[in-house]
Amino acid sequence: MIEIIGAPFDVCGKRLGSRLGPIAMRLEGLVDGLRRLGHDVTDTGAVFDLDAWVPKSDSDRYARANEAYREITNRVAGAHRNGGVPFVIGGDHSISIGSIAGALRKY
Repeated sequence: MIEIIGAPFDVCGKRLGSRLGPIAMRLEGLVDGLRRLGHDVTDTGAVFDLDAWVPKSDSDRYARANEAYREITNRVAGAHRNGGVPFVIGGDHSISIGSIAGALRKY
């Protein structure tokens, strides 16, 4: 089973806005497309909600990033524990920190 994990995170990029990636991919039919290809898919929703959050300082940005990476790590590790294949969709490239850390808990 593929577990879609939304990570709408963009506070480590040059510009805010890539947090909209997961919702855009869902609106364009990601889940239905995977199902049409024959995959069993569960959309676990967003890891967190940044909504209109804007960092006030670098320390604020880094604190939020560490929080996000920990949550992504936990969700990816949970997908592996459940026998699923985590499919993390998100914002900026820094979310790979949590994705890789979660996979390392399994492997």
